[in-house]
Amino acid sequence: ASLRPRALNSILNQSFTDFDIIIINDGSTDATDKVIGEYDDPRIHYHNIGHIGNISSVRNIGLSKSKGKYIAFIDSDDIWHKDKLQTQLKILKENEGSFLLTDYIVCEVEEVNIGFQNLSDIKLGIKAAQSIDAFLLLINNKLAFYPSTLIFPSIFLQKIDGLDESVSVSEMEFIGRMSFHFPPLFLNEKTTIIVKHDSNISNQDLRKNFDEKYLLLDNLLNKSMISNQQYNKSKLEHHLSYMAIPGLEKKVFKSMIKESWSLCVSVKD
Repeated sequence: ASLRPRALNSILNQSFTDFDIIIINDGSTDATDKVIGEYDDPRIHYHNIGHIGNISSVRNIGLSKSKGKYIAFIDSDDIWHKDKLQTQLKILKENEGSFLLTDYIVCEVEEVNIGFQNLSDIKLGIKAAQSIDAFLLLINNKLAFYPSTLIFPSIFLQKIDGLDESVSVSEMEFIGRMSFHFPPLFLNEKTTIIVKHDSNISNQDLRKNFDEKYLLLDNLLNKSMISNQQYNKSKLEHHLSYMAIPGLEKKVFKSMIKESWSLCVSVKD
């Protein structure tokens, strides 16, 4: 739980102060209850739901308890710049009906203090947010984002519902649906520290990311949000991008080669 106070403090220390913090504990055993109990702030709403083991379900529980006009995610290890919410809300109020993603700093656990100092030295609000075609970038595998940088109007949930709970992690699919229906903005300023616990992504993690992109494309096709041609082209590009990753396990690589060949045939047809 040593990193959780840092994440929570980065929210409580925001220059914008009119918000509620909804904390969903998925049955962790790392003394999170004790850590949260040390805070006396009426904006904190803590829910220990027991172990579910599905991140998408946990996020949806948080969404169901949200009553604000805007919603922002933050994972338990990540850290926000003190002006993140103030900067993002100013942009969204000037661009009604949009949602916003931002740049970020990625660092290992042992580099958090340096990363936090670098983040603190950044002055936000210098650059203007840019319109991006996040939908097209996502399906073409050309957009990397982290949920802890996202903020969106809660009214969007009336149109797109929550995250897909058929898989544990479905933020990419959620953002894909959101960007199909609503105009996305990107702020090229670093508002968040993303804390990594292991610099080496496992082949299992790569496969999960690979499958999550499949979920996005399958759902978009089933809802007639993309054509068969777009679907096949995007799946092929998705395969090729993952096959180019250094150190990819040979058996995973071979399975992707096989799948890509069938996709090539499908695209040609």
